[in-house]
Amino acid sequence: TMSRYFDALAALSNDISKVMAVGLGMPADYFTDRLHAAHSSFLRLNYYPVCDEVAAPPEPAPLGISPHKDAGFLTVLAQDPDCHSLQVRKRGTDDTWATVHPLPDAFTVNTGDMAQIWSNNRYHAPEHRVLTSSSRVRYSAPFFLNPAFDSLVAPLPSLGPPEYLPCVWGYFRAQR
Repeated sequence: TMSRYFDALAALSNDISKVMAVGLGMPADYFTDRLHAAHSSFLRLNYYPVCDEVAAPPEPAPLGISPHKDAGFLTVLAQDPDCHSLQVRKRGTDDTWATVHPLPDAFTVNTGDMAQIWSNNRYHAPEHRVLTSSSRVRYSAPFFLNPAFDSLVAPLPSLGPPEYLPCVWGYFRAQR
């Protein structure tokens, strides 16, 4: 079951990467070889137990995962429609967080650092966090689409002066 789910999310991610490539003015299959031939993608299983600790407003509930950005190209997540614990920091603010309310039968897709570099900042890697719940156990299974470890990632030349230096994905990931 997990292998089939992984394969289905890899195929969906390939379709999304084609749309992203077109959005950057590239051929639809631009990322296919770079992200799917020898990718280092993975599916992670997360468990968030009930947390009885309570924070005094305006502080948020205790964190299940601290604020971070995803390092890879993109993340695909089927969110529990009854548990709204994923939050994204609003761009340009110091500490304003928006709760992500999932749509029924839809995935939450998050771009990562590699998409931000390749797109020369056209795609943004948002900072996000996960809150705990005082009443519900939560499980999640995010799929992380990542290039091969030896992939060189650099801003596309067609997108103007580069805002990032080229990096090798495996080295970048090891440093994170």
